[in-house]
Amino acid sequence: MRKIKVLSIIILALLTVSMACAPQAPAKQSPSSSITPAPIASGAQGTITTSTLPSPTSQGANWEKTIASAKKEGKVTVYTYTFVGDSAIAVSKAFTDRYGIKVEIIAGRGAEQIERLRTEQRMHGMVADVFESASTHGLNAKKMGLTINSKDLPVLQEKNVWVIDPLNFDPDGVALQFTYHLGAPHVNTNLVKTSEEPQSWYDLLNASWKGKIAAPDPTLSTGLYNYLLPITSRGLLRPGFVAELAAQKPVLGRSPRDVADFLARGEYPLGISSTSDSAAFMSEGAPIKALPMKEGIVVSGLAISVVKDSPSPNAARLFANWLLSPEGQQVQAKARNSSGMRKDVPSYFPKGAQITGPLVNTTGQDTDKLSDAFADKLWVDLFKK
Repeated sequence: MRKIKVLSIIILALLTVSMACAPQAPAKQSPSSSITPAPIASGAQGTITTSTLPSPTSQGANWEKTIASAKKEGKVTVYTYTFVGDSAIAVSKAFTDRYGIKVEIIAGRGAEQIERLRTEQRMHGMVADVFESASTHGLNAKKMGLTINSKDLPVLQEKNVWVIDPLNFDPDGVALQFTYHLGAPHVNTNLVKTSEEPQSWYDLLNASWKGKIAAPDPTLSTGLYNYLLPITSRGLLRPGFVAELAAQKPVLGRSPRDVADFLARGEYPLGISSTSDSAAFMSEGAPIKALPMKEGIVVSGLAISVVKDSPSPNAARLFANWLLSPEGQQVQAKARNSSGMRKDVPSYFPKGAQITGPLVNTTGQDTDKLSDAFADKLWVDLFKK
């Protein structure tokens, strides 16, 4: 018995060794372990499969590094004119949800923000990462060396997706246009009958409108000349039109937003404002309507720039790129009741802000003229008499 037990142990040991040395059959994989999860397409619903993705490029690899660095920076500070209230909350939340990066919004008028940037630059202690304001200020900040070129952003390499090219204001890619609005006469529909609505800019010169027109102050950057100079410079209105309009003694608000507020409260029957400002009141049921003019109305917009020597340069570039992506465009357009720059993003203009008719697009050259007009007080004296 003892010999049998010893023999059994020896045989068992030999079998164990032989099994360990034998080649192993490959383990059978579960179906799920060989499938790569399809990434979500940024800004769009649904998924794309890995087979449809382009092969990695140096630009793609570099951009992934930018995203990783931006996440390490953890915060982006935006000096803004537009992103206030609900729109600030919507844009900040969407960007943070997408990348985990905190957005700090500091709102103010463009001229004030530029002064802050200049002070920070002189003190060698930049706080802002991104500057957003009217195109006039965007190009002025560029001239002052406060902002830098962002023409290499991945989103700007996309073709045939734009309603208006982000490089419209600045082909150099420093002041990037990210939204647009229409500068037009508006009426309070409770105070103005359809039959009395102006159809031409010249209708505003009728004696019945004297002292009843609200307009944004021409001495400020978002002033009346933004809506009229591009039209007059193209010869669509006679040279003396501006002086004739000034003779109508319009009541001046500090901004197009103030004018829209005047109209919403019924303080004035007619006002010259932007659809991006009046749309917020329209969406709440205010009786405001934007009017097409047979000579044309101005398509203007706002610009965003990456600040020079910003404390979070990668987060700044990522924010600018995201704002021009389908997701960023849809978030900001929906929050502001406006329209996006892209063909793949729907318009969120309320019915009263939707205008058909001749449009005059504001370009960088127009913006330079606007800056000159403001600096030389070309129209200011006419409206301050």
